[in-house]
Amino acid sequence: MQARFDFAVIGGGVAGLSVASGLAAHGLVVLLEREPELARHASGRSVAMFSAHSGNPMMRALARASRPFFEAPPPAWRDRPLLTQRGLLVVAPPWQLPVLARQSAEGRAEAQPWRELDGAGAAALMPILDAGRIAGALYDPAARQIEVEALIAGYRRVLAAGGGVIATGAEVVALERRNGHWRLTGRDLDVAAASVVNAGGAWADEVAARAGLPPVGIVPRRRTVAVVAAPSGVPVTGPMTADAARRFYFRPAPGDGEAELLMSPCDETPVAPCDARPDRADIDAVRGRVEELCRPDSGLAGRPLRRAWAGLRSFAADELPVVGFDPLTSGFLWLAGQGGHGMQAAPALADLAVGLMLDRAPRAPFSAQAIDAAALAPRRIPSGMTAELCTS
Repeated sequence: MQARFDFAVIGGGVAGLSVASGLAAHGLVVLLEREPELARHASGRSVAMFSAHSGNPMMRALARASRPFFEAPPPAWRDRPLLTQRGLLVVAPPWQLPVLARQSAEGRAEAQPWRELDGAGAAALMPILDAGRIAGALYDPAARQIEVEALIAGYRRVLAAGGGVIATGAEVVALERRNGHWRLTGRDLDVAAASVVNAGGAWADEVAARAGLPPVGIVPRRRTVAVVAAPSGVPVTGPMTADAARRFYFRPAPGDGEAELLMSPCDETPVAPCDARPDRADIDAVRGRVEELCRPDSGLAGRPLRRAWAGLRSFAADELPVVGFDPLTSGFLWLAGQGGHGMQAAPALADLAVGLMLDRAPRAPFSAQAIDAAALAPRRIPSGMTAELCTS
């Protein structure tokens, strides 16, 4: 490929697609993805939920700013719902009650109150739970499951309608700033663009290095999901269920002929950027943790593993997204480090990124949440402050 564009977006996950579709109305866009298909890594492996209670305070604010998009999407997304009924149930054994109380207080402070339940109330929503082992619970009936395929398909439609170009199998090997433009090169790739968006996910620091820029400290962390057949009595539309200390979550899902149960130990193992694979120890861990709070006669114990996968969730050292122009060069905008909340924060973060690129203020849902964009700026974290990285 050889061409000239106004905007080049590197990375074909939800971050790259959302900002590329937003820019398509303002100039010619090319989206470059190194893999043979879009959304192959984090975006394609996400057990995506929309909840105003999910993540740290910044991620919760970004979710609230994204809510209008999900609940009343633009026409390109109206062929099918972006959200489906699910609910979020957070349960606590006795030793997790202080954590549960803090989460309840956060909800009240943000005008997003939980419904407080006892063990019997939790078991009524998720019948395999043992009411006697649960000292308290919180329920968010407004939590929804994000339909990832529908979200991504809509972004693709908007990008295509705006004349945007998607190039898969297009790895950017080098970026060079010259004569007021960026030149992006690789195998069979030679693209010029006035501005670049680094939406490289786990590879965002590598993209920066290829532009001659130092890293901002994006570290990928592995997250594992294991799948078994759901025990009888589990409603396929039942809530996402997690413990207050974030040691596990599980969610029912339709399967091939029978319902399934998706389970995760909420692992956050730092790894090098890679095509992540599940670790057997993490699979065993989540089974044990879930069974601790389920009835002995629930039928969950000993169920054979159907399949498992792992994805990468990318974090900066302060666990806030990295969004903004790099102050060390011109026309290089970061959109990375969504920390596992990229799906529900995508509309708000894309709106911020597009606004920065066009030098305009974000739209009302973003500003209404009093989000400080400066808190997300690249180079905000002193050099050397990064999460610990291992290569296992």
